[in-house]
Amino acid sequence: MKNSLICLLLCLFGSAAFGQELSIEEQVASYKNSRSDLISKARRLLLDKLIEEDIISVTNVVAYIEESLENEDYVGLYNSEKILLYYYYWTGQYDKVELLMQVVSESAENTVSRKIHPLDDFLYAKLREKTNDQYDFLISLINGKELSSEEKDFLILSLKNILLESRYYDNGFSQEDINVDANLFINSYSNSTYLNTVKKVIRNEYIEGDWSGSIEIYSGYGILSSKLSDTYKNPVPIGFSLSGYYKNVLAQANFSAGFNSLKKDIDYSLGTWTKGEKMRAWNAGVNFGYNVINNKILKIAPIGGIEYMGITVTPKDEEDIPELKEINVKFFSFLIGAT
Repeated sequence: MKNSLICLLLCLFGSAAFGQELSIEEQVASYKNSRSDLISKARRLLLDKLIEEDIISVTNVVAYIEESLENEDYVGLYNSEKILLYYYYWTGQYDKVELLMQVVSESAENTVSRKIHPLDDFLYAKLREKTNDQYDFLISLINGKELSSEEKDFLILSLKNILLESRYYDNGFSQEDINVDANLFINSYSNSTYLNTVKKVIRNEYIEGDWSGSIEIYSGYGILSSKLSDTYKNPVPIGFSLSGYYKNVLAQANFSAGFNSLKKDIDYSLGTWTKGEKMRAWNAGVNFGYNVINNKILKIAPIGGIEYMGITVTPKDEEDIPELKEINVKFFSFLIGAT
């Protein structure tokens, strides 16, 4: 009796375990309508209707994805796709364009990256293609709407900016053209609610500030004159320069050092420092100037300043024979030139 009871319990336990395993397999096999699957199917349907130019179906599929499939965990349509769909005559929801342009420009895209993305497809590529092909038509639709001139100019400017990113189509305008239109918009609508988007997203140019600076490292060949050239060989210096600008006013500090040697013997209190001995040439100075030409290609500034220069024995020689300081040459000089 006991053996029969144990056998019955084992059979029941085995059957339950086997039944549970089968139910999981069945659940996995029949799991066909997950949210990810529905989003992929909806995007494929949207792509087909877009190609067929079925306006009503495209509008309905977009609404279904946004209202029923997208949530805090899943992406149904990317912001870049929504912008093109709202622009395109399928939906004409121009009021949403500015909001999405702002979202794209800010760190809110990081929120999207933490969501579950749709599988790769050609929806965005096809949207770009159709938007580019229908550019003139889209512009006419925008101009035909009951919108203010500010809204129309912003929508047209945003559309140009979106199409400019395409590498596959020649749409006839450049970033420089868009920058001109963006600056015109900023000047025309100084109190516009779209200014932030135009400045941060659409306009892409370097604006020259009042303050600037530079660091230069240079080398060259120094030419001594007068008595210095009779005593010392010309040095080959290496130096660096720090420059600061306020608008067109220039302030500059520089330092250079190089080695040369004696061309003839020099007497000092302990004897003679002979021809060929190594010497050190250096200078430090400050200069001031003003840009008379300042553009993208050329910058010229007359400068003037004062420098402290020296031709001295090397630090090691001076440490070994302190009296060699007697032959060191140090002096101030004035500089006039251009940079």
